[in-house]
Amino acid sequence: MSHQLIIKDLTVAYNRVPAVHHLTLTLGCGSCVGLLGPNGAGKTSLIKAIAGLLPRETGTIQFQGHDVGGQTGQTVAYVPQHESVDWDFPITVRGLAEMGRFPALGLWKKFGKSDDDLVTQALEMTDLTAFAHRQIKALSGGQQQRAFLARAWAQQADIYLLDEPFAGLDLNAQEAFTRALHRLRAADKLVLASHHDLRNTAEVFDQVVLINGELVAAGPTGETFTPANIERTYGTQIFSGNSR
Repeated sequence: MSHQLIIKDLTVAYNRVPAVHHLTLTLGCGSCVGLLGPNGAGKTSLIKAIAGLLPRETGTIQFQGHDVGGQTGQTVAYVPQHESVDWDFPITVRGLAEMGRFPALGLWKKFGKSDDDLVTQALEMTDLTAFAHRQIKALSGGQQQRAFLARAWAQQADIYLLDEPFAGLDLNAQEAFTRALHRLRAADKLVLASHHDLRNTAEVFDQVVLINGELVAAGPTGETFTPANIERTYGTQIFSGNSR
């Protein structure tokens, strides 16, 4: 059986106003999961709570019997929204990926051949080998997103949390990023990504979680990503083969 992320009775609040209410959910590794819901539904709050970046009012988040809070870099890799990154920071693509090894190295271990091999693997997995020595500022938007995914891969975490990774990407960039996510799934990782474009949800994700403050529905995309569930989530009929 695949390892599972088990969330029980999770409540997350901003200034004591709940953003996620008493959510219970189980997700297995080897899955690419889309987190769907309207603006303000609690998608980012849920992702940050799993990553240990927001405190919980109630509930537990466990993986393999251990609480995941504060374990970002060991169990969990977090990829932030594109606009929250300082793209002027002077670092190459390979240098960024190498940063993914720092949590495992700690203060005293030296960067060795095995670490170098993992960074090389991360660049190959994200199709960025040819851009290894390019400054991240000089990349396209899609390449920048994949560079941060390479850093996450280099961490060798089990759970990958991505906050709106497809925002602003053109079709070619979306396809390249989707290939990288599916490689993570094939490596028996759990990918959980907040997502807003309903048109390509079925092509990207094999599982979906629909929330609007609380859990509406979760399960395989073919069974769960239905007009009825989408209407329950968004409060209006917005799905008829295309989103708008």
